[in-house]
Amino acid sequence: MRIIPTLLLLLSFQCVRSQKAFWHKAHFAGGLTGGSLNFHQNGEVGFNLRYDYNLFQGKQSSLSLGLGATFGTEDENGLFFPVEVGVFIALGIADYQGPDLDLSFHHQVVVYSDFPLMLHYNWGLGSSTSSTANDHRWGFFLGGGFTQTFAGYTSPATQQSVQANFWAWAADAGIRIPNGEKGAAEFGIGIEQPLQDPIGPMLHPLMFKLSIMFIQL
Repeated sequence: MRIIPTLLLLLSFQCVRSQKAFWHKAHFAGGLTGGSLNFHQNGEVGFNLRYDYNLFQGKQSSLSLGLGATFGTEDENGLFFPVEVGVFIALGIADYQGPDLDLSFHHQVVVYSDFPLMLHYNWGLGSSTSSTANDHRWGFFLGGGFTQTFAGYTSPATQQSVQANFWAWAADAGIRIPNGEKGAAEFGIGIEQPLQDPIGPMLHPLMFKLSIMFIQL
């Protein structure tokens, strides 16, 4: 019977080692993303979160699988997002209990969200947790995948925002620079090609995106 406690102890050590190996290959990032469909009467802005896991990693590069989530708003010019955030903060501070507010601002604003699954090649800073990679003064990434996006556009007929959602092929690239001892700032560009065509009045739609993210190394 003495072997049972020994086996349990060995199993616990193995679990701890596995957890350390898992987190050693994981990266978390957060920031802001902005975009537009064909730059045609729509602008999307939102908070962006991303989790990356290195499937393969060397001393200076890695191949990672990333899952992202963006939550924000769409309006004709992409300017309502800070207003919406300010309203939510003010209502929370004031503990507002009154009637429901029209956060669509008379149908000028719709929800923007994006859920990409991406495969990335990473080099240099931010590519892995090894000291060799993070000794670099910069790094870059590039990759592709697919996403489901909930966006919108402003109807020329009604001047109101119309919700749209679509699956799309996606590609992105960017650079990373140091941000503190254990962090990096990432500046990225991206493009999505929806499988749906047209989207509202837009023929051959493309979603163009810019992002700034902060990564925990």
